[in-house]
Amino acid sequence: KIAYHDSCQSLRQLGLKSEPRRVLELAGYEVVDLPDIANCCGFGGTFSLEWPRVADRLAEWKLDAIAKTGCEVIASDNPGCLMHIAAAARKRHMKLRVAHVLELVAEHLA
Repeated sequence: KIAYHDSCQSLRQLGLKSEPRRVLELAGYEVVDLPDIANCCGFGGTFSLEWPRVADRLAEWKLDAIAKTGCEVIASDNPGCLMHIAAAARKRHMKLRVAHVLELVAEHLA
């Protein structure tokens, strides 16, 4: 089972919510929604550069939400979010695999 992070861009600007989850489910994954799915991870383009402490705190909240799911894998379709969440997990020494949706799908096709 994997948790899914909705990036701000995909959720708000592109209107993608069910589509990435459905792709993962078709590949055989059980997808778990994060509590407060609309919360930003803190990356947000230049936001993390302009407001690093706020961005770090948002990432911490995101890690807390991931931990509540019991999942050891978090997926997203946004590379910026994935890098930001992965960096926060490393700082916390949290055992968490951070993977792009297509990376996980490719593993099931191999």
